[in-house]
Formats: sequence, structure tokens, C-alpha cells
Amino acid sequence: FGRVAYAVAGVRRAASTPGARATIEVDGVRLERAVLMAVAGNSRLFGMVAQVTARARVDDGLLDVCVLSTDHADGAAHRLGLAWAALRGHLPGLAERAHPGVDYLRARRVRIDAPVPLDAQADGDWIGQTPLVSEVDPASLWVLVPPAPNPLWTS
Repeated sequence: FGRVAYAVAGVRRAASTPGARATIEVDGVRLERAVLMAVAGNSRLFGMVAQVTARARVDDGLLDVCVLSTDHADGAAHRLGLAWAALRGHLPGLAERAHPGVDYLRARRVRIDAPVPLDAQADGDWIGQTPLVSEVDPASLWVLVPPAPNPLWTS
């Protein structure tokens, strides 16, 4: 069922998880949160479904970090609202004004730690547990892309 199964699993998990205490350091700035999900991304799509890091750019040398938490308003309705907004690419914290439960930052280095080890994944594959460090190595990957398509070739 592909993307639908991924979305359903995410929403079900959000509804049943109260959040886990974690410390997130973003270029030296410390956040203490009850985390539902923390994403450090270099591109916009998360799991080929959600635009959790909707402002991310692969060529800017920074990671976009989105933390969804239950610190300001707990309860299944709040968690489901965050999950639904993430799936639609409309997280309230991505607007210019702040929103309870969403922190959106940009950084070169992100460290996540927790009193109880939390599972971590990269591109859907389990990579271990916290503590976890993600860093950007700017200009370390060169990619060749074709030029923009000729407008006469498109319909």
C-alpha cells in the first residue's frame, strides 16, 4: 500500500504516543522537549509523503530541523492535528508565526539525546539509537542534472 500505509502508521503512532523527553542541540542552541518526532532533513519530503522540512534546500549547506512536541498542549487531538498537518505539508510552525508544539530551525549540526534511548532512522532504515548527531558536509556531493526541458517538448 506504499505511501498510504506509511501515512496511516504515522497517524496511528502520533495518536498513541505521549512524547519522549529529549534534548535537541541545534548549532549549540538547546531545546528540551517531549518529542513526538524530530526530523533533520536536507530535502523537503519525509518518507516520500510529508513535507516536514518544507523549507529545506539541498544546495544551501544547512539541515532543516523540525521538532514536533507535546510540551504546550498534550492529548490525542493535538498529536493528531500535528500529524495531519505534517502529512499535508502545512505544519503551523512553518508559517512566520510560531505555533505550540512545532520548532523549526536551520543548522549545520544537530545532536539529539534522551534519558531513555530513542530509535533513529535515515530514509526509513533503522540506524541506531540516541544519542545521534547529524551534520552537513557542504559541497561534498556533486550531481549532474539535465538542463531545463525545452518548453516546446512539454504538453
